[in-house]
Amino acid sequence: MSAPVSTLYIYARKSTENDEKQVESIPRQIDIAHELAIRDGVTIPEPHVLTEERTGKKPGRPVFNQLMQTVEKNHHTTVYCWIFNRLSRNSKDDGWIRHNIEIGKLTIITSTAKFDESTNAIVTAVEGAQGTQYSRDLGKMIKDSNRSRRKKGIYPGQPLPGYTWAGPEGQMYHAPDDKRFSLMQQALQLILHGTQPTEALRVLNEDWGFRTNKRKKLGGGPIAHSTWFELLRNPYYCGQFISYRNTPLEKWYDGTHQQMISREEFWQLQEILGEQGRPRPSLPAEESLLGLFKCGKCGRSITRDEHIQVRCLCKHKYSAKHQDTCPRCGLHKSKVPAKRRHEHHYLICAGIKKVKQGESKCPEPASKRDDIEDQIVGKLKQITIPQEFIDWGFETLDEQPDDELKTEQGIQESLQTSVAETQKRLERLKELYKKGVYEYEGGEQKFEEERQKELATIKGFKQNLAERVGGEVMDEKEEEVYSFAKNALGWFKAGGFRTKGKILRTLSAEGLILNKTLELDLDAVFIEIKNTLDQVRSILPSFEPANFGEFCLVDGNQATVAAIKSTWLPGSDSNRQPTGYM
Repeated sequence: MSAPVSTLYIYARKSTENDEKQVESIPRQIDIAHELAIRDGVTIPEPHVLTEERTGKKPGRPVFNQLMQTVEKNHHTTVYCWIFNRLSRNSKDDGWIRHNIEIGKLTIITSTAKFDESTNAIVTAVEGAQGTQYSRDLGKMIKDSNRSRRKKGIYPGQPLPGYTWAGPEGQMYHAPDDKRFSLMQQALQLILHGTQPTEALRVLNEDWGFRTNKRKKLGGGPIAHSTWFELLRNPYYCGQFISYRNTPLEKWYDGTHQQMISREEFWQLQEILGEQGRPRPSLPAEESLLGLFKCGKCGRSITRDEHIQVRCLCKHKYSAKHQDTCPRCGLHKSKVPAKRRHEHHYLICAGIKKVKQGESKCPEPASKRDDIEDQIVGKLKQITIPQEFIDWGFETLDEQPDDELKTEQGIQESLQTSVAETQKRLERLKELYKKGVYEYEGGEQKFEEERQKELATIKGFKQNLAERVGGEVMDEKEEEVYSFAKNALGWFKAGGFRTKGKILRTLSAEGLILNKTLELDLDAVFIEIKNTLDQVRSILPSFEPANFGEFCLVDGNQATVAAIKSTWLPGSDSNRQPTGYM
């Protein structure tokens, strides 16, 4: 009796990932399998040509599972495929295949080899393991690539509506889509200016005919309602993106792609969306304070560094930051009395610890955190005013003529623009320093000279601006500024890191630490307050805001009080306004 005829199949598979790159994959695999069958003198009927678009990295492919169930029912099955890993790229499916080969129910014929019950089991195992290992290596490679792209500020996913791919192969990035960028931008602006989000979507899709970028199977249609709100919650459009969203590992990155809206507009959009919007990312309390500081020498971020020094009972002194036991006697640090353990908290430039290849190490020394906070307290003392100053200010409240106000506003806007442009030049200078442009003899000195020149220019513009702030018409925020100047010192001393961060953000847009000294870029209104209080202290060297009320009550001090009032409100007879804000 002749042996039963083997049932013949062709199996071809491609992953759902990288769809554009694999568009010819399945037809080509089928052609190769048919050529192998013709070589063996057999013909495979069309119903036995099986294909599917599923990744082989995980078990659960329906067509593959159906094929293997058929193999187990039949006396013998021969499967033609391009290469072995089309059938298996995970250990579970690989074991299923090898078991049926070993018991003589399955033969696999590929373009490079034949696998049947006579094949050495080690050879079959190695072939299957190669596919499994390839999946693992590929997954790791993709994760490493995405991690690298995120660190460089490149969004690792597909471009969102309004953007498209640009750049050479292997160096592609997201760039504005000429046909769609401005339409998306205008739709977002509609919402920011009062249009309901659903109405803005209708205008975008129906009135403007917006259609997403067409790919092989997706795109080419209007934006769906649910997708629209996902896009509105995505910080991608304000130049940021998130990894591990909605998990404890969630992290925000600054992207290199062009912004469609500003950061402030994005958060304004979230407020409009209400519960549908995205809450601002929360930072650890101390990090929210550190984020305000930059290194004055290289412009890098300031980070914290902690040292825990333990003097063991054996009198050996060691750092307990990375070790829990004494290296001499082995005693655990928890058994050492608290008075023998000392913690030291420092603020250091990120360029001291982590320096990328080609960058120079920052020479800025570490600063004690307590010393920096003491300096902040000192600066807050310089703007602290007594209640009497607030009362005087509102007594003389009046308005300037409209024509004078318009001229004054024009001058101030010009000064603010000049400050912004000079700050941009200073940032470019710092970037050149980080890239090592000044790594030559005398380069460090030249960089410092150029930096000081730009800082002096900014200081001059800001000084001119501060002198004019006092001439502004007082608005509804005047009382808030006075309240802040009166109470900020007490709030800072009693508050936690978040409170201190809010106070610093009100006081200054940026803080630089240079040679262990904090330089605050004070808002113009606080510069005016400080300068005026310095004049008051020249009249009354012992001036203390907390005790000024008692000083005013003494009859013999009235002449000094009048001089101080005149200094705080110069030109009050000509309706000059007290220090204003905004």
